[in-house]
Amino acid sequence: MSKYSDYDFAMVAATCDNCGKEYAVYDTTDYREANAELRIDGWINTWRDGTFLDFCSKECRDEYFKERHSDTRS
Repeated sequence: MSKYSDYDFAMVAATCDNCGKEYAVYDTTDYREANAELRIDGWINTWRDGTFLDFCSKECRDEYFKERHSDTRS
């Protein structure tokens, strides 16, 4: 997630780490507030290997980890 702000503009942006879909939460730079709005719209964030990953759906999250898991077993 990225945070942008200046005197007239505030936004937190999320990009799905699987499919690249983007979502912006305007009028805030508060990550907790933005995460609450993202969850309402079905987004999931997951802490993995020291970083947060954002996913637009459970299906995207599952696909991301399935692909990563199969890569490590080859």
